[in-house]
Order: sequence, then C-alpha cells, then structure tokens
Amino acid sequence: MKKLIYILLGLFTLVSCIDDQSDLGGDAISLLSFVNPLDSVYVGEKMHVFTLNAPDIEQENRDKPLFYEWQIDHEVKSTSNVLTYECTTCGTFLCRLKVYNEDGAIFKTFNLKVPYPYEDGIVVLSSHDGKSMVSFKNIEGEDSVFEKGVYQFNNPGVTLGNVPRSILYNAKINYIYIATEEPLKIAKVEANSMEILNMINCPEPRVERLLPNGEGSITFLGGGRIADMNCQGEDFLNNFQQGITNEMMGGMFPDAYLANQAIISSSYSGTSYLVFDTRNKVFLAPGDWGMVMPVYDDLEAVSVLGMLSSKNDGEGIIIMKDVANQMKVAYVNAKNNVLKSVWPETKGNIVENSVFLTSQKESILYYSKGNEIFRYNFESDGNFPGSSDYTVGEEGDIVKGMMLDPQEKNLYVALDAAGNQEYKGCVYCYDVATKSLKWKERGVAGEIVQMIYKEQK
Repeated sequence: MKKLIYILLGLFTLVSCIDDQSDLGGDAISLLSFVNPLDSVYVGEKMHVFTLNAPDIEQENRDKPLFYEWQIDHEVKSTSNVLTYECTTCGTFLCRLKVYNEDGAIFKTFNLKVPYPYEDGIVVLSSHDGKSMVSFKNIEGEDSVFEKGVYQFNNPGVTLGNVPRSILYNAKINYIYIATEEPLKIAKVEANSMEILNMINCPEPRVERLLPNGEGSITFLGGGRIADMNCQGEDFLNNFQQGITNEMMGGMFPDAYLANQAIISSSYSGTSYLVFDTRNKVFLAPGDWGMVMPVYDDLEAVSVLGMLSSKNDGEGIIIMKDVANQMKVAYVNAKNNVLKSVWPETKGNIVENSVFLTSQKESILYYSKGNEIFRYNFESDGNFPGSSDYTVGEEGDIVKGMMLDPQEKNLYVALDAAGNQEYKGCVYCYDVATKSLKWKERGVAGEIVQMIYKEQK
C-alpha cells in the first residue's frame, strides 16, 4: 500500500513540473483593470445634466472591444463610455459602472448626490410688508447667501397667516412647522424642499409658541393655554391644561393664563412640564396623583422673561422679575421641583426685551441687551459679568434671536437693524471658541420673529 502511495505522489510531482506553454488557442485572456479610480461621491444639480467619463481601462494581454453599462438606482441609464444623466429628482443615488470585454468584467460603485435646495442651514421667520416671510441660508456652500421668501416661492397660492409667531424643526422626521395668526395657520413643510405637506388642524384658538416635546411631539402655547400634538397622527392632547383649569379633574386654577414659556422634559415615563400662570403669579408643575400643583413659591415671581432647558435632563433656567422689580436667574430641576439656586442680576443687563439662550453642553446662559450679548455661568453663585462678550452689528441694532449649532462651535445672532430699511433682519455668525466674527449678512429678512438651525440627523 505504501508503495502505491509513493508512486501516486511521484506522478503528481511530475505533472506539476510540466511547463504549460499553451495560449488557449492563440487568444490569451485579457483581464481588465481601472487605470484611474472613480471618486466615491459625485454631485449633480437638479434639472441639469450630469456627465461623467469612464476611467481609462488597462487590458492585460491585448486590447479587445470594451463595453460599458452605467446603473443609477439599479436601473441601466447608459451603455456608452460617457454617462449622461438628467437629474430630475433630489437625493443620494447608488451608482455602478460595469466595464467588460469578451473575457470578463470589472465594476465600480459610487454615489451621485443631487442636493435638495434647502438642506442643512439657517431658517429665519420674519414679518415683512404685513405678511409672514421665511428666509433660508445653506451653511454648506462657502458662497451661499440668504434666500428670502422661500415658503412663498415653493408654495404659490398657499398662504400663511399675516402675523408670524413661531417656527420649529423636527430633525427626526425632517419637517418644519410654521405657526402664524390672522388667520391662524400652522403649516407642516418638508424641510428639504420647503413644500407644504398640509395645514395642521389645531383645536386651540391661538398659537404663539411652538416647543419641542421629545422627538415625536410638539407643545403649543398661546392664548394662555397649552396643548400637545403627536407628530405622527397629528392628534392633540390637553391633559396638562385640563389639570390646571378643569375643576372636575382637580384643576385649582380655572382662570389661569399661561405665559408663552415652558420647561419640558420628556422621557419614557412621561412628560414633565413647568409653566407660569401670569394671572395667579405661580409656577405650576405636575404633582402627586397627577394633580397640577404650585411650585417655587419662594421665588415671588410677577413675570417671566424666559424659561429654557439646560444641559442636564429635567433641569432649566428661569429668568424672571420678582415683587421687588428685581431681575433674577433661577436654576431649577423642573422634573423634581427642586430650586437649585437663584441670584439677582444687579448689573442692569437683563431687561424686558432681552433674548436668552442656554448651552446644552456647558452651564452657560447667553442674554442680550440691545446689540450686546453676555455670558453667565449659572453655577457660579451669581457671578454675573459686568461687560459683554459680543457687540453685534451696528449702533441701534437690536438682538432678536440667538442659537448654537448642534456641535456648539458657532453662535448665530439674529438682529433687527436700526433705521427704516425695507429688510431689517440681519444674521451674524461667531466662532464660539475665539468669539471672532466669521460672517455676516444684513437685509436677509423682515422684522425677525425667530431663527432656527436645521440639520437632519
């Protein structure tokens, strides 16, 4: 048996040493390879023709006829060595180039991006010539500028109310909600195209403020009332309102008139609210057994200028005026009704028309006076700054809104210019780390109501 095995091994060794001189009948296989690779992403423009040349091909032995096949979104669009494709829709499309001869094929995949006209950027709601106006600036393009009237341009004949109130962006579903009055209209808009999807049928008579309530709901404030809308079904609930004013449900404040401010904390266990009743001069929050109870009586507030969430879940900042006419900043845990600190702002830099912003990464409150912006660390035991960190725009300009990008690298400031020019709205962008001005645009909107940052997740 061993002898037989040795014989077979010898035969295999002999066969493997034979030099194969064949050329497959004189027609050697020509394997293909790309001389220059394609990029991973190409950018087209809607309603324009996108053209791309196939890269040079190297054939291993001799040149044979080459054939081409370009697929876009799994459909063959060209069989030429040059792809010519009219971009009729926006989006990112998977593409594949196949190059082949009689001996085989090679492939290359890439993406074709046809940008939407309104992708990541800044949206400004303003009042111009007695009507509501929406302006937009794309932050991706270095040379991009604000485009005025983008809602009207994309929705001819579908008007908003004449008085702009609030605007909100839901990044999860990529919709923008625009609340206007006279008459009351709440438009749901596709954020990348600014095309209206529908008008929200709101049961409340007034809407003056829209606030995010988790990823799937919006809280509506206006006319002294509060209600929540589920974005999926667009159905409304006013359980918290009923808990305030409906005596049959234990409501203790039937005449309550809520300020257009709230600190909202949403979690799997439910939603926590903190609001201020301007008639009874009390803060209200959910208590035991679902009852709405007064909280923070010691603050002795007579009015609130701002109520904002902060970096920690359930915590927030209240900017208020007390019975002694003193402006104060309170740091609270609204979820547990804990007053963490309260300090008077004695420098006189918080005034009735101040605008406020909180960082979601640091314990910083931004507030304005005129065209100056101050930064206050609300964990610094009342160490309010004596001088401003930013002087924005020109003398007489008034800050109307502030926001940070999600990474908090840039501070955007919206202001109304002094004077009687047609377009008063201006936007300035500052580097947060250096506080240096990065860019500015004046005359981008009417009188500014609100500014939001739009970046799809």
